[in-house]
Amino acid sequence: IAEEWIQAECGQALQPAVVTGPGAPELTVTEETTEGKSTRTVPASAAALLRAPEHPGRLELSQGGRLLLRAGVHFADVRESDFTKAETDRPAAEAFAAGAEQMPHEEDPSWRAWVLALLALAALSWFHGTRPRASVAVAIP
Repeated sequence: IAEEWIQAECGQALQPAVVTGPGAPELTVTEETTEGKSTRTVPASAAALLRAPEHPGRLELSQGGRLLLRAGVHFADVRESDFTKAETDRPAAEAFAAGAEQMPHEEDPSWRAWVLALLALAALSWFHGTRPRASVAVAIP
């Protein structure tokens, strides 16, 4: 039986290695989560029933003053994260307008010339790529 450090999900079943049997000291469970800090004692025979807290945070398990388990508890079940009714704190049009005000934009005055130049290059490339090539016969002595 040695100290163990783990990452656990909220509500995950824990399987700590503890001393069991007659006269085994009680387990002390200390949870520090987003809901607050709490400490409770559990009989050693109930170690198999321990679960990580339902809220993210930390968990420490000790027996007879000896630290046995330290766990970081996080929420990771994406099936339970329902964002279908999520929305921004302001409408999209306001957000876009605010972004446009923060990032000033000047239109390139010669954009039409760039587009025409690109079209001319594409036409030239097409013309040279589809033109039949003259075959050259090489005499080998």
